[in-house]
Amino acid sequence: MRQPLPRPFYSPLVVVAHRSAAQVLADNGLATLDKDKDRGTLKMGAYLDAAKRDLTWQQLKGAGRRGELTGTLYIASTDPETSNSGALYLAAASYVANGGRVAASSADVDCTAPLMRKLISVQGAQQSSSDAPFRDFISGAGNPLVLVYESQVASLLLDRQPVGDLVVLYPDTTANSDHTVVPLTPEGRELGQLLSSDPTLRKLAVRHGFRPQGDTAEFVAATAAHSSYLNQTLTGVRQAPVPTSKVLHDMARRAHG
Repeated sequence: MRQPLPRPFYSPLVVVAHRSAAQVLADNGLATLDKDKDRGTLKMGAYLDAAKRDLTWQQLKGAGRRGELTGTLYIASTDPETSNSGALYLAAASYVANGGRVAASSADVDCTAPLMRKLISVQGAQQSSSDAPFRDFISGAGNPLVLVYESQVASLLLDRQPVGDLVVLYPDTTANSDHTVVPLTPEGRELGQLLSSDPTLRKLAVRHGFRPQGDTAEFVAATAAHSSYLNQTLTGVRQAPVPTSKVLHDMARRAHG
């Protein structure tokens, strides 16, 4: 009997926003902000409805005072055909758009394809990695809303790097990126198991912003000083099931038109 592949740690997808953008989203019912306003929740249903209507920042109350908020409202993501985070973005968005049902067939992909195409086409050229868009965001350039891994934010905070006016928005429905070990030898499988169970290696994963599988205590303890930015226990965040690789590849291809 084939053993399951080790998945020692993971990271949920989040949206980083500049404070002005996050406040405008909150003022228009697209997000809610916590009391410190360093963190909030993105309402995926409301956001997807805005995308369907090609809503612009200028149509949102309060955006007129923010010269940097212009053009179509969208989340900058990576290329879903070449990037894991971009594909998972479509998985979560299609799940919400499909009434809380995971896409399981070509017919399901057909139902949400027009909306998925809008989410991608509005962005123009896309990167194949979330690293460059995140670095651009931190430097003050790029789109005001960028899809990244939580681990990228947590790692920056744990390194005590400046984050400027960063606000972390957790989509109320998101997807987790599992980091999977594919062992080619018995020793490789043993390494995967050690990454999952060894306390020192689990702490190292947290040091780089990842969440070890299982108990959340290590992540919560390590990020206690940054709880205003991080939803440590993912309270109020629903995990969208991810379609099979075949369906997800079809979804990504159709999103590119």
